[in-house]
Amino acid sequence: MNHYEEGDLGVSRRFTESDYNLLVTSVKSNLNDAQKRSPGLESRVYSFLQSMVDERPATVLGQKCGMDKPSHLAVDLQGNAMTCQNTGVKGKHGIGTVFDMENVKLDTAWHWKERPDCGGCPYLQICGGGCMYLTDKNWVDTCNNEYYYAKGIFEGALEMLTGAKVIGFYGEHTRPSAPSSIQRIAAIEIA
Repeated sequence: MNHYEEGDLGVSRRFTESDYNLLVTSVKSNLNDAQKRSPGLESRVYSFLQSMVDERPATVLGQKCGMDKPSHLAVDLQGNAMTCQNTGVKGKHGIGTVFDMENVKLDTAWHWKERPDCGGCPYLQICGGGCMYLTDKNWVDTCNNEYYYAKGIFEGALEMLTGAKVIGFYGEHTRPSAPSSIQRIAAIEIA
């Protein structure tokens, strides 16, 4: 659900409010039909429910992709190190080579803890902070995409557990709305 502008990794159009409503409805519908339930969505539900059972605080939550862990490194077949296992080394995604490990540093990323809206988001345990590489408009669009996807999972999980329909969820839901001026995280050195 990451959004990239033309000239980055590709182009994806922005979702409309109608698209978001359809996304939430579709996710909930899939989760509530045991015969058609997607194993991937079901896994996200169980992970979310386990976070509640374990009372897992957000402070121990890493990034969704796991690339914030010093022990993780994405590498292609030529030995190029990159910011993300889902990209190539295009643009700022290339961060060095395994043949020169002392100079490999992930310094083009922003952990969810550094983003002002993530800590208070009710869906953080599901979203995992989204893509830590994205900034500005791409981050805002991606955050909104992840927010509504996680909203569908959250409401679908509650409906699976209770059999009742969710009619509202009240409280502060901070959303990023403008290009950010967040600070870059300190470089994550790869051991």
